[in-house]
Amino acid sequence: MKEASEASEALKIIEEMIGKTKNDISEKGTYYLLWGWMVFAAAIGHFLLEIFPIGILPPITWPVFMGTAGLISYFISKKESKKVKVKSYLEDFMNTLWKAFGISLFIALFITLNKDPLLCYPVVLIFYGLGTFTTGVLLKFKPLILGSIGCWILSIVSIYVTFNIQLLLLATGVMVSYIIPGHLLKAQHNKIV
Repeated sequence: MKEASEASEALKIIEEMIGKTKNDISEKGTYYLLWGWMVFAAAIGHFLLEIFPIGILPPITWPVFMGTAGLISYFISKKESKKVKVKSYLEDFMNTLWKAFGISLFIALFITLNKDPLLCYPVVLIFYGLGTFTTGVLLKFKPLILGSIGCWILSIVSIYVTFNIQLLLLATGVMVSYIIPGHLLKAQHNKIV
């Protein structure tokens, strides 16, 4: 009888830890919103500068918006790391996943931009799908899973369209995989808190 009670209590503690981890990660809907809106703005800005040239090189939108997102992310993570006392395995895995995502994306961008720039955004959409799918499955959060599937579909479509249309597909991809799920994660977190 005592063993059953201890096992039940251990399961309850594990469930509480998983719930806390999900809640902590759902707070990070902030990152999805930040990066989603910055990529969206860079893609739309690039598209508009291609269509309506005003003497500014269209690709300038990327270092401006991505650099801004990187700096903001850095300061948010520094602030959050001061609050965190204990990290779960799931949180460690998620942090590792997104670091590996960033490094792999950077390498893929370097390769595609040097070999065939028209493959850049289809490859980026594949990576967005990978990161959000994995996170969605771990959190059991369907909007991330559906957004990742949207990215993969857009990736396939994007190999058949012009560069300017690829920019619009990329903006659509981050809308369905980062921005909408990010708002839903925030809303879910606010209900819990």
